[in-house]
Amino acid sequence: MAHNVAASQDGPRGDATRSPQLSDDPENLILLCPTCHTLVDKPGWQQDYPEAMLAEWKRQHEAVIRVAGRHSHGRVAIALHYLGVIGRQVVAGSPNTIPLAALQRGLVLTEKPFELRVDASGYAAQSPEYWRHVVTEIRKQVAQLQMQGQGRSAIGLFGLADMPALMALGFALGHAAELYPFQWDRYAHTWLFPANDTPASEFRIEWPDTLDAPVALVFSLSGTIDPDRVRAAFPGARPAIIHMSVDLPKLDLVQCAATIEAFRIAVAGVIARLETLLPKTAAIHVFPAMPASLAVAFGMAIKPKVSFPIQVYDAEGPNGVFHPALSLPLPSSA
Repeated sequence: MAHNVAASQDGPRGDATRSPQLSDDPENLILLCPTCHTLVDKPGWQQDYPEAMLAEWKRQHEAVIRVAGRHSHGRVAIALHYLGVIGRQVVAGSPNTIPLAALQRGLVLTEKPFELRVDASGYAAQSPEYWRHVVTEIRKQVAQLQMQGQGRSAIGLFGLADMPALMALGFALGHAAELYPFQWDRYAHTWLFPANDTPASEFRIEWPDTLDAPVALVFSLSGTIDPDRVRAAFPGARPAIIHMSVDLPKLDLVQCAATIEAFRIAVAGVIARLETLLPKTAAIHVFPAMPASLAVAFGMAIKPKVSFPIQVYDAEGPNGVFHPALSLPLPSSA
């Protein structure tokens, strides 16, 4: 047990006025191992371990303990941390809050996250070769993760990447493991759900009168997709558009884990209905604008032996042209 502000004014972070006041205050105590205790109190190192830093350590640790206390029957799980590319830029999502976020969903991590990285720098962005490489690497590294799991089926997925890659990852893992997707909060810079006790978002699905034309499944969830952008992908044809949306599409749509599960169930319902209406030779063309965790959930909803192919499209920027990216289900080998 260590003092943040030293009990003596001459000690580490000591103060003539505050040291006597805080010497017995529990808020001024922080639980440290002997090594760290010695390190933070080392003479001359006070500037490297200031009072604010130690107070933040205490706050984060106590938050973990509070969450753990509410999940005493948690599942042992592996964390998968996947940072890919969005708009040709490598994304950043710190792993620091992964253990606490996992506890928020009742998952107990026993080791460091498995880091999945796909280096596609040798391929033209969004080209067919680029997507083939992404799929190959995802399948290869998923196999490594499953070997590392040693029989533990639960996986917490902390992923940021372009939507087709996340869909492929959700498909690759979703039928081989108990998968729990998480959403990066870009405002708070955390993997914690900001309002995990709130109800799930409600999804609205609009169906066309007929499905005789090429079928396009459009998701306006993180932003609104103009139907004309979808139609531009079908020269000489007018697609039948199935549109899933919410009242207010936004990047931070996912405020709770329940929204991810509600979305997966909604997608599974759409796919099940399509399977009863379309011939086996038909294809579904998917145009996504959705948060990362929902892209994973979409892949989870696709059956390995679905009767028709699903072509996923991608675009650069909110008004970019849509181009085919990859197909689901993934082939048995890539």
